Amino acid sequence: MMKKSLFYCALISLIWSSACNNDNCDDDFVSCPNGPVYGDFRVQVTINDDNPVVDVILFRGRIEDQDTLLQEAFDEEVRTFSLEMDKYYSGLAFYRHEGADRFPVLNGKNFNSATDDCGCDESRSSSLDLKLAR
Repeated sequence: MMKKSLFYCALISLIWSSACNNDNCDDDFVSCPNGPVYGDFRVQVTINDDNPVVDVILFRGRIEDQDTLLQEAFDEEVRTFSLEMDKYYSGLAFYRHEGADRFPVLNGKNFNSATDDCGCDESRSSSLDLKLAR
């Protein structure tokens, strides 16, 4: 019985170690997905008494390119969108302070994918901070 248990432990150990080995990435067996990779892109804003709703414009590329992805009123501090990775995204959030005219907060960032053990692109998540400075 002891030999049988040791055999199974050794077999499980061998299977476990080979599953984590980069040898599984042999070109004959691994095919990376074609096309763009998408990931979760969180847009963060400040919701407070002066700003219970914040108007947000999200752009593909830089703001000056004017490639508008969405224009929405946020009534929650974080919204998540599924966006194509390895692109630059920028955003504008419009706030009020004590009833004054609206003023913008802007930011932008590259939304880069990661690479798995086999060299394939894999999705990840990221955040764009459009919150008011404290």
